[in-house]
Amino acid sequence: MVEGLGEHVERHLGPIAGTWDTDPDGNELPFQIVHYEPGKGPVGTEIFTTLGLSDYPLGEHGVRIEMLMIAPLRLTAGTVPPILHHAGVMPLDADDVPQLGDTFSAVGGLREVSPMDTLYVGRPLFQKPEFSPFDNGFERVHFLWLIPIYDIEAEFVEDEGWQAFEQLMWDLDVDPTDFVRDAWID
Repeated sequence: MVEGLGEHVERHLGPIAGTWDTDPDGNELPFQIVHYEPGKGPVGTEIFTTLGLSDYPLGEHGVRIEMLMIAPLRLTAGTVPPILHHAGVMPLDADDVPQLGDTFSAVGGLREVSPMDTLYVGRPLFQKPEFSPFDNGFERVHFLWLIPIYDIEAEFVEDEGWQAFEQLMWDLDVDPTDFVRDAWID
């Protein structure tokens, strides 16, 4: 693991409440999925991240990333890790860095907890600016927030851009942590 990263996430996201390092079939994951004690995210939510995804420099510039999801408390803890695992393996398989506004469609496990089946790649807006990127003086790790969205919203992002989508979220004052919400766009 990138030196100092574990301490960094606990300082910003809270104490680690649980970790997953194998899939449901018992196969070892290439990185851990970590669940943090509630309290550092928006009220009524829990935070999950990858941890160790940043051990794999991606793309020609060797960018290091970790992914984050903020889920409603009502979800059982075991439902989010398969989603993060599936989303985390995609950039590894492609050896490419997800960009702001990218979308991952047909994400495994997402339909079990949400009517949405696409994840939007955004900035970790609920965190302080010093959260991302993490820089230990040798390596820099960027955190990407994965937000469930509907296909019509993914089309909006593709047509209008990620800045317009994030402005829409701001203007509508919506809750991006609601996994069972109505679509923001008709």
